[in-house]
Amino acid sequence: MVQRNLKNHNPDFKDVADNITIEQGMTLSGVCTLSAANVFSGQNTFSEANTFSGPNTFSAPQTFNAATTFTSATFNTGHQSSANSVTSSLDGGIVTTGVRVANITSTANHFRILLPVAVVGTEVILLKDTSISTCGYSIRTHDPAACSINAGSGTNAESAISSTTPMVRCYAISTGAWIAEQYQSNGNITSVTPAA
Repeated sequence: MVQRNLKNHNPDFKDVADNITIEQGMTLSGVCTLSAANVFSGQNTFSEANTFSGPNTFSAPQTFNAATTFTSATFNTGHQSSANSVTSSLDGGIVTTGVRVANITSTANHFRILLPVAVVGTEVILLKDTSISTCGYSIRTHDPAACSINAGSGTNAESAISSTTPMVRCYAISTGAWIAEQYQSNGNITSVTPAA
């Protein structure tokens, strides 16, 4: 195994298990698998769906523009998820896989939001500016008959979210179940009504 230090040159790795230290900013524009213990100390941009399967350390601001898989990672100064805009609709505005935070806009109380396929450990936060988007909405799983919200399931089953609820947090606890809680503007937390 070879220790590599990248500065201002284009690397060509022959050993896929090489350890890499990234000291300057770089852009990885292709799909990459990094399987060794790497240290990223420069400000880098990763624009494809990359896989990091080694114990990686990120000590400077990194930008991940696509769904990224980490087997083990240390973020020395924390991590931040950008919010994606999702608009409720009759068929369901879709929260795509990999989105952690979604800004919800709703123009009708009977419109709905569809959660992504449940993968154990997935967390989805739905935010809504209640002063701008004054309608409520419903949340539904990708397969409401087989995947529940707060133990409620069934054909077209969904959970109603009030127009005054600014935040909903959903956790996938199995491939067939989500637990969801809602936050009011005063900080009160209650369970979302089971899907029905």
